[in-house]
Amino acid sequence: MMAIVNLASSQKGPRRRGLTLPTLLFVFASLLGVALFLTLAGYQHQRTGPKVTKARLAQIDVGLAAFKRHTGRYPTTTEGLHALISAPADAAGWNGPYLNDDLLKQPDLRDEWGSPLRYERSSATTYTVQAAGVDEQFGTADDLFSPDSSGPSTPSAATGPQYSQ
Repeated sequence: MMAIVNLASSQKGPRRRGLTLPTLLFVFASLLGVALFLTLAGYQHQRTGPKVTKARLAQIDVGLAAFKRHTGRYPTTTEGLHALISAPADAAGWNGPYLNDDLLKQPDLRDEWGSPLRYERSSATTYTVQAAGVDEQFGTADDLFSPDSSGPSTPSAATGPQYSQ
């Protein structure tokens, strides 16, 4: 008959259970790497977010200029930026859409941080297109304005001069 030998019981001294120092160091280094990656990704988004949003606002300005060229007016505040995508009822001469494909794919126009863009036509010849910025609050120092809008000339200004178009 064959004898079964229990190798675990033949080891000398108590059996240790738990994580070894190299395993603990590996887990700690992995967590540190993930935290560093997330921090750098957030920092990179803060650096590129304003650039991407400013480019988006400039594209909207081009669309608004084309809308005005074709219809003789800027969209009303009520029509909003959606007038660049689909023709308003009373926009004779509309020949859009006036935005590029990337902007058309968005369900509604938003800044790089997910806040909707704000459009307001203040007169027949002036308008403001505004992004809330990184803090996602309108009316703060980090708000961004389209280059041709009549918003503040500096990001920290609460109000700005009105420019005619």
